[in-house]
Amino acid sequence: MAQGGGTGRLQRIDIHHHFAPPAWLAEVKNRPLLNPANTTWTVEKSIEDLDRAGTAAAVFSVTNPGLWFGDGAVTMRLAWSLIVASTLLTWAAPAAARHGDVVIDARRATPGLHLAVTERPGATAASTAPTYRLSASGVPRGVLFGIWTKDFGQLFQQVASGFRLNEAGVLEMMDDEGRPRRLDELVLDPGSYPRGAAWEIALVSADHSVMAVTKIFPRPIANRNGACGVSLELATRSGDRFIATTQGFEAGEAVVVELHQVTGMTQKRLRVPVEGRFPLDLISHGTPGSDRRARYIVKGATCEVAVEYTWGEPATLSRDARQTIRREN
Repeated sequence: MAQGGGTGRLQRIDIHHHFAPPAWLAEVKNRPLLNPANTTWTVEKSIEDLDRAGTAAAVFSVTNPGLWFGDGAVTMRLAWSLIVASTLLTWAAPAAARHGDVVIDARRATPGLHLAVTERPGATAASTAPTYRLSASGVPRGVLFGIWTKDFGQLFQQVASGFRLNEAGVLEMMDDEGRPRRLDELVLDPGSYPRGAAWEIALVSADHSVMAVTKIFPRPIANRNGACGVSLELATRSGDRFIATTQGFEAGEAVVVELHQVTGMTQKRLRVPVEGRFPLDLISHGTPGSDRRARYIVKGATCEVAVEYTWGEPATLSRDARQTIRREN
């Protein structure tokens, strides 16, 4: 697990760092040898510990009471849950990203400062992404701000600068001709974007101490059926792994998750935890063939929802930051 706190050049690596994913913790809670400190583990707390120690990365593992409790099926299920959890921590879009010595960290967004992204009206072709406008609230006076964007698999880039609140309380900047331009006059264009890939946008002060960060999906892989929904987030540049998020199924409900592809169908049976939050699911595909179509389905007693997608499409993006933004007269 890598972390991005601070602006120094951290070099130290922690090779003995424990983590406690929710699925593992639910199984081992109240068992002997469980350290009470592990019951309150979060990613944020781990990163704070790394920051305090001046550590750049960690090699993590679970600790007592381990995985074996006399039942092979339980051990296999726990082992798989740990594989999924550690993979998500490694492959998922990072909460913090560095650009030179600038760290733009969604976990450390400034309280009260909000950045909203609105899709512009108008039909778009299936192969392209929509365009967007920005609005902000809770902006402090007397502070200069810039707009930063992060393409999938890339670093943050600054695409506009010089914004501050005017007397009317509106964020604006002066263009090259000395004319005022409001923030909501800018049009953000992600270009031809990979399906399921996240695009991050940040409003950051000139001294990098104040920031708001948001994440959108220009070409989502998602579907809803009534209250139930499922979405896939691209996790690798090679296009062969996705993180599935499922919502709307009732606490305690038994569900069946199926993945259909040309090589066959895999199925697993789960039960929605009592808190109602469906666990994230890692989808991993094999060697690409001629047919890379797939269908991911979640079936429950209350509803059924599915998404269809094509995997194995390389998510390569390389463009000048100036292509991201334009202004409308």
